[in-house]
Amino acid sequence: MLLQVEKDFAEAMTLLPSRDAGGEWAKGRATCGAAAGYYARALMMNHKYAEALTVLKAIIAGTYGHYELMKNYGDNFREGTAYENNAESLFEVQFLDYGTQGTDEEWTPVNTSSNATQAHAIESNFCPGPFGGWADLSATPWLYQLFKQERTTDGKLDPRLYWTIGTYEADWESFENGNVCFKKEMDALDNIITNNNNGGLPIAKWTNMRTNLYESVVTGLHCGINLRMMRYSDVLLRAAECENEVSGPTQQAIDWINQVRRRANLTDLNPSDFTDKDKLFEQIANVERPKEFGCEFGRGFDLIRWGFFYTDDRLQQLKAHGAVILSNDPSLVKNPVDYATLPKNDDKKLAKPYKTSYDTFVPGHEFIPIYQGLLNANPNLRGNSANNNTYNAVFFTEQGWSVHPVVNL
Repeated sequence: MLLQVEKDFAEAMTLLPSRDAGGEWAKGRATCGAAAGYYARALMMNHKYAEALTVLKAIIAGTYGHYELMKNYGDNFREGTAYENNAESLFEVQFLDYGTQGTDEEWTPVNTSSNATQAHAIESNFCPGPFGGWADLSATPWLYQLFKQERTTDGKLDPRLYWTIGTYEADWESFENGNVCFKKEMDALDNIITNNNNGGLPIAKWTNMRTNLYESVVTGLHCGINLRMMRYSDVLLRAAECENEVSGPTQQAIDWINQVRRRANLTDLNPSDFTDKDKLFEQIANVERPKEFGCEFGRGFDLIRWGFFYTDDRLQQLKAHGAVILSNDPSLVKNPVDYATLPKNDDKKLAKPYKTSYDTFVPGHEFIPIYQGLLNANPNLRGNSANNNTYNAVFFTEQGWSVHPVVNL
């Protein structure tokens, strides 16, 4: 199936116009640049790093249209024509701004109303209960602490934290819209909790939590922020990863990473600090990508293609990154969790009040099973490991692929 995906995207690259030639409609939509980006992603899923690198270099060179990083990271997560479909966007899902769409909400495909809303409910899923959200998902202390480990060149917090996780920070008093949760002014003693007793921190990305537009979550299908599914920063970091896989930690790989870091006003990486490809891979996989793309939905695909479910050291690392304190106590939810020292029950799950996202992980179930109705309708379609209770590590190693070992940075 992945080979067919590669073929389809390769063909689309020849048929679609670029964002430059396609006119206003093409920005952020299905263009040859978007197809090239997804083609590179498909190649990387099959560990075809040299081929993917060629495509990514062409995107960087402007072969498929002009792309560049926005000066303000936050401009990728606001609604409105001034921000959406910008020069950083290869592809995004289009939604109408709040107040411009219809009024009818319907969660099933039977709705044919001309007044149906054309927006999404991610804001409702992400945002904390005290503001009308459902708090279904939250960020872990690991991601929060990762942001806190490195200051900018002028001694401030990484600005990407502001748009990713909704916590109070002294640095935000004079930054963007300040310490706000929607229009509520937060103070040093006011850490907004998720209100679901499952631990974790509220997610600001894809929401209006930081935009200062509304008083609270607009529940239902009303959030108009376009979902940027592929950004130019992803092209740069993927190019760096492919370069590292093909040639090791070269100056070119470091330069592409530093382009993304400079936007966040972080110091440049020094090539002399990365003596082998395993160390640079660790920097990309567990520092650069989480901070740039935290809570943007794509990490699960990365974990699968990297094989992190197939070695003990990587699976242990995943459990550590996913560990939270089961509490809504504002004084606890930001605290780091030392997974290695936490008590475990007989079934190897963490003892309460701790939990990790991978407590219940079963080998072979990193994929969602293919719906049986689809398998019945298409006899040529085969189920995956979750359907068949098999272990994907066998397939991974049979391809000749290997998993980078954990490296301490």
